[in-house]
Amino acid sequence: MSELPIDKPGNALKAWLSQTPEKALEPGQPIIDPHHHLWDRRPRPELPEGSRQHLRYLADDLLEDIRDGGHNVFNTVFVECRSMYRANNDAFDPVGETEFVQGVAAMASSNLYGESTRCCGAIVSFADLTQGTEVEPLLRAHIAASPNFRGIRHAHTWHASEDIPNSHHPTHEISNLLSRNDFRDGFRVVDQLGLTFDCWGYHTQLQEVEELARTFPNTTIIVDHIGGPVAMGPLATQRDSGVFKDWEKALQSLAHCPNIYIKVGGFGMPSYGWGYADAASPPNSQTMANAWLPYVKTLIEAFGVDRLMFESNFPVDKVSCSYTTLWNAFKRITADLGLSDTEKNEMFYGSAARAYRIPIDDQLQKALTKTSLPVTSRYKHALDLLECFQEARYEDMLGFFSPNAVTIQHLGPYAGKENPVTEKTVAFMKKHNPPCSYTNRRQTFAHDRLVEQHTVTWPSIADRSTQSIETVIIFYLDNQGKVRRLEEYGDPATL
Repeated sequence: MSELPIDKPGNALKAWLSQTPEKALEPGQPIIDPHHHLWDRRPRPELPEGSRQHLRYLADDLLEDIRDGGHNVFNTVFVECRSMYRANNDAFDPVGETEFVQGVAAMASSNLYGESTRCCGAIVSFADLTQGTEVEPLLRAHIAASPNFRGIRHAHTWHASEDIPNSHHPTHEISNLLSRNDFRDGFRVVDQLGLTFDCWGYHTQLQEVEELARTFPNTTIIVDHIGGPVAMGPLATQRDSGVFKDWEKALQSLAHCPNIYIKVGGFGMPSYGWGYADAASPPNSQTMANAWLPYVKTLIEAFGVDRLMFESNFPVDKVSCSYTTLWNAFKRITADLGLSDTEKNEMFYGSAARAYRIPIDDQLQKALTKTSLPVTSRYKHALDLLECFQEARYEDMLGFFSPNAVTIQHLGPYAGKENPVTEKTVAFMKKHNPPCSYTNRRQTFAHDRLVEQHTVTWPSIADRSTQSIETVIIFYLDNQGKVRRLEEYGDPATL
């Protein structure tokens, strides 16, 4: 979030949006909205006179947008916006936001607002990481305040031009914030506690994000609003030229960091230069899809679908379009790009569920499309594939993989290399892999993946002895339960 809707509050905004009515496309498509806000904005003395109008966007407003939007949004992620802080004037004031949003999550869980709709299944709050190690008590207070708390956002939007605004926390005024020692000390606590980090900056700052991701490879970092390709002030006339090229280059480099996810949205913010908020009437979904498609195509080519998640960024983007129209635009884009159902599911809910650890339960099962499998049988293909490995039945393996499936081994000379699953691959395995046995097996099931930990033992080629190694295999599943991605990790110390 870089700025608030200020021109069309309340009823005036509703009237403006109603000029471009649409019905939801593909209404059965399950969606997790991984980025929205809730607030009750009142005049604040630190803001210039007239710079903000009173604006209310609370649980009723969010749930109304979801219900009236006609899309199958079954859960959401709240992202901090300096709302409902405690008034104690101490370091723990931001915990008030977590407490407030947990209450909203409880409201939605009552079924009074719809049996299949939940919201705020994950909560991202604020902590000032420039406090260094002193930030730990605040982070633990957030954890204690809500079982849905997942991480923090410490935005770092900064640009040298005075015509490009920073956002709502004082430390946003600091250039190179992510590189500061005090910030890194605070981030280390985030890493140690296993929390996520939402990253909101401009495209001119993505190199800092990459350096942070490489320094803390075990921390899940979610980049908000496609990385902030800002097109205002001195960049206002460069959106489709210099800005896009610079953004594209930075994102392609950032994609080499496996702990990075990207939120695909934020296009409706005035700072991105589309001008929708200033038009006499809002754009339709086809207009937006045509404009945004090159960005989404670039992101898919760089990151793949399993690290991308469509977001609403409501109510910020509401100055440009309705909730219905926004998600219609995303659905048009996936159709134009020819994405499969599996690929679409990744971008509409799968990636968000993984990144924010949104649990899969009966509520999700009600939301899933008819092509999805029930939990009881979702993992059958992966389990059968494991038995094929153990029994060396390589000729049966292909039937358990999705089209275009890949495997990655994180051990040995080809560590990290992505290998497509083909008949040639299977033939190679059949020729070179000896029969093996799995012992000490432990399995974890979660949404679209199965994690198997075991000791694998096989006969030595050199003599009659055996060799063994402790191994973890992660099976990523499509909506039919077939394996679309397999990653294998081994502990060399146990070999």
